[in-house]
Amino acid sequence: MQLDVPTLLLLIVLSFIPSLFWLFFYFIYSPQFTTSRGILTLLFVGGIGAAIAAGLIERFGISFLPENILSILNQYFFLEPPESPATLGVLAIFIFLFIAPVEELLKFFLLYIVIKKFPKHLNQIIDGIKFGIVVGLGFAVLENGLYFFPHLISGETTTLLKVFSLRFFVATLGHSLYTGVLGYYVGLSHFHRLYRGRFIRNGLILAILIHGLFNFFLLINIGFYSIIIVILSLLFMMKWYRDRKNLESYIVEGKYEMIRPPLFSERPEFESILAKNQVTYAVIKKLSLCPFCLKRRNPKEELCSYCGSRMKQD
Repeated sequence: MQLDVPTLLLLIVLSFIPSLFWLFFYFIYSPQFTTSRGILTLLFVGGIGAAIAAGLIERFGISFLPENILSILNQYFFLEPPESPATLGVLAIFIFLFIAPVEELLKFFLLYIVIKKFPKHLNQIIDGIKFGIVVGLGFAVLENGLYFFPHLISGETTTLLKVFSLRFFVATLGHSLYTGVLGYYVGLSHFHRLYRGRFIRNGLILAILIHGLFNFFLLINIGFYSIIIVILSLLFMMKWYRDRKNLESYIVEGKYEMIRPPLFSERPEFESILAKNQVTYAVIKKLSLCPFCLKRRNPKEELCSYCGSRMKQD
């Protein structure tokens, strides 16, 4: 099969389908999509541009590798299972120390520049997740095309369907998840400058780690189980997102009695959300939380079981 106009159009459609599907899914899950469509479009297109830049950087970096390493990488890119533990180690190093950092850093710079240029569109910290998801889905479009192209040209329909399924349920979804986490921490850094460096560092480390793990699941050829792992990650991400969304909603609506620390939150994160929404210390003292460490407490106890601070005045 040659790359004529119909084939090119088919390649473009196949590349966009996974990203558009997950974008629609997230829109349904979070119907209050108040963010400007223009900004989201800019982020989506910017994600495609970031993927182009990542491809050029990765190609340049790979050109310096010796032949024996290149042969191992070729196995990975063509979805063949590693042949030995040494091969597995080489691929892990390559993914965790080169591929994932390059791609997540480029996404971070895109998020940072857009938020810096259009700060008014980041109304809530949770909006950072939406920004990150859109960037990740845009990034996946170009990657999809690169993976689909050789199998579409050669007419390998069975292999194309296999790769399409992996890109649809694993890679595209994965990009949206770990870039969503990155976007959230970039959003935190935007509203709380005291911990800006810490939030950016945490976001990059988490995004790179999750990105590397997702790719690692693919390279060890665990097949169906990789899809299960990613679906479970999606459910976890939805819970993680909903906790933070509810927290901001409760604050805005004045439902202070319902405030709880989000899933896997840390004090600087929880503190920054409270500060951004101007929750006063007087209000915090009325919550079922320790005003010193912000952990849940038993109102009948005089001392906090976490930090030991006295909760009642003698």
